[in-house]
Amino acid sequence: MQVYTYSEVSQKLALVLEQAENTGKANLSRSMQWLGVTYTRRFNLRHFRSGHLFQGRFKSIIFNHKDYYSFLEKNNCKIS
Repeated sequence: MQVYTYSEVSQKLALVLEQAENTGKANLSRSMQWLGVTYTRRFNLRHFRSGHLFQGRFKSIIFNHKDYYSFLEKNNCKIS
């Protein structure tokens, strides 16, 4: 799984990821679960709190390279 960019906009986290096709190891649902659990645990420890940070399931959209650049402009993303 390769993370290209991210953006935090109006209480939403937007990620641009590329999933490896032929490895058989990349699973988007499992990766997002790991990210949510790990980030929540670290955030709660750092801020002395407990409970959920995110609400609901994640939404995934497949797009091509042309759409990628319009997404970056629309969400003020930083390329990493």
